[in-house]
Amino acid sequence: MSRKLASQLNSHIFTACEIFPDGTALELIRDPSKADESRLLEWRGRVINVGTSVEHCGLRYVPIELEPSVSTAVRFPVRVSPREGVRDLFTATELLMGCYLGLSGPNLTLTVAWQLASWVYDVLAHAPVLWITASPQSATHVALQILGLIGRHSLRLAGVGRRELCGVPTALRGTLLLDASDLRATAENLIRSATRPGTHVVHRGVIDLFCPKVVLTCTFPSEFWRDSEIVRISLIPSTKRIEMPDPKTAEAIGQEFQGRFLSFRLHHFADLQRPQLKNSRLSPPLQDLAATLTAAVMGDKELEQKIVAALESQEDAGRSERSSRPDAIVIEAALFFAHKRGQSEVRSSEIAVKATAILRGRDRNGEISAENVGWTMKRLGVPTVTLSSAGNGIRLTDHARNRLHELAMTYDVLTLRNDIRRDCPCCANMRSADSAK
Repeated sequence: MSRKLASQLNSHIFTACEIFPDGTALELIRDPSKADESRLLEWRGRVINVGTSVEHCGLRYVPIELEPSVSTAVRFPVRVSPREGVRDLFTATELLMGCYLGLSGPNLTLTVAWQLASWVYDVLAHAPVLWITASPQSATHVALQILGLIGRHSLRLAGVGRRELCGVPTALRGTLLLDASDLRATAENLIRSATRPGTHVVHRGVIDLFCPKVVLTCTFPSEFWRDSEIVRISLIPSTKRIEMPDPKTAEAIGQEFQGRFLSFRLHHFADLQRPQLKNSRLSPPLQDLAATLTAAVMGDKELEQKIVAALESQEDAGRSERSSRPDAIVIEAALFFAHKRGQSEVRSSEIAVKATAILRGRDRNGEISAENVGWTMKRLGVPTVTLSSAGNGIRLTDHARNRLHELAMTYDVLTLRNDIRRDCPCCANMRSADSAK
């Protein structure tokens, strides 16, 4: 219901949270004496009121109504903890996740930074996905439980497809924990498109899936994800047994960290700013992600540097992964011929032989056929034609050479990264673009 209509009807507005221009905020909290009932907390620099409804600017706000099954599955804060330094919260969360998730190093840093940012995603207008790749031997059930205990209005879903995602109670404004061992392509597209506000999905009406999401799966994200959309970590099997906390411990963890993260949100939502990062070797998309994650540490330069260093590690790993994909190997082989002087065309069979040689030179098994090359080129937008009775291939026009260089940059092709040709006009253009940046 719109606020204008609610005012006219002297009715009420259902809400899970609000932030008003005058600095007032409303938050949904659980009544500690009645676990199945929610209250609205009114905040303006401090707790002003807690009740079943709140009046603000002539309008009456009440807690959203949730189905009993959803209400039971979602954890809400029961109080606001005293104010503390962001570093204290960051360190405490590191200790918790290091203990129960077995994370360390850049993986741990990025997970904690994402957790902080997820509590203020609506203020930052950016909700990057935390993509956790886990082996079957990893303690995935413990990871999802801990993330559910400390996440903002977290709801765990399994068997994720478009229908399940579109059935999420979006008014909850919470974090989705997607146990997605078989994540379907349609669901992945929805998840990817909803990292920024303003993208809506038509499903029995129009719904907004903009919210923080955790995807826990055994596969890597597809090549279509932009670096600014995703924080990637790996959950590695631990040599020590990681056990789920018992119910009493889990309840204590949930109450403590829910209160601390809510306090963080309420004390800092009005002061959040995306910092200008200097002297970073991150690519522009990852600089955007870094600005989101570092905004949540409220100007702590040491934590900012720690997060940027962790993202640089992620980018290095991503480059290695992209450059080793079959598509990248085919592009690298085609680029070899594009760099040969006087060469005006190249057959797919020649590219296939060169691509297979690159694979063997890197101690990898497998063989790339001319048919594989043809389909790869067609899919990536490099036109192939019939060159002769001997088969199809590529005419190395200026358009085709430019496209191959663009693809080589996208896939971080090793030879292009390590050897930009001085006698190649396309390489010269790339060098000029890098200098301009």
